[in-house]
Amino acid sequence: MNKELFLLGKINKNKLGILELGFSVLLLSVYLVGLIMVDHEMNRVLEELIRKATNI
Repeated sequence: MNKELFLLGKINKNKLGILELGFSVLLLSVYLVGLIMVDHEMNRVLEELIRKATNI
């Protein structure tokens, strides 16, 4: 009986680890997509500023 509870606890710990891993991968991908979007927007703003500066 005790051994079964121990094994059950071990399985639950593994599931928790997989969930944590999945959550961290999800957060990392959201962060990277956000970073790419911000970078793209900054490039667009910089191009616009350079265009305005050279049209004087």
